[in-house]
Amino acid sequence: MNHYPLPDKVLKWRNEIDLSPIQIKKITEASAYLRRRRLQIGGSIIDTEKMLDSMFRYNKVQDGNLIFYATGYGSYRGELRNALLQACLSTQKLLSQQQLKKYESLQKRN
Repeated sequence: MNHYPLPDKVLKWRNEIDLSPIQIKKITEASAYLRRRRLQIGGSIIDTEKMLDSMFRYNKVQDGNLIFYATGYGSYRGELRNALLQACLSTQKLLSQQQLKKYESLQKRN
């Protein structure tokens, strides 16, 4: 997606891509960052979904709270997308052009 390498997939193919120990360490850190952010933001998304569901289930929807929770949901989705792309961008910066080409070819096979 967007031709940016996902940290977990790069680590999966560490041998094929010929990652150095330093690259493995830094890409593992990017992967851990993404995992943490997914859990944090995912929890907020779930809580917001529950609140929206509850408002509709109990017929307690008002324009103000609907706007608040719906825009909050969109903001969380944006944060999640940003976390994903930040992790991919930091991973891309760690790879050489040759490693990126190898990653792309491995992606096409799977």
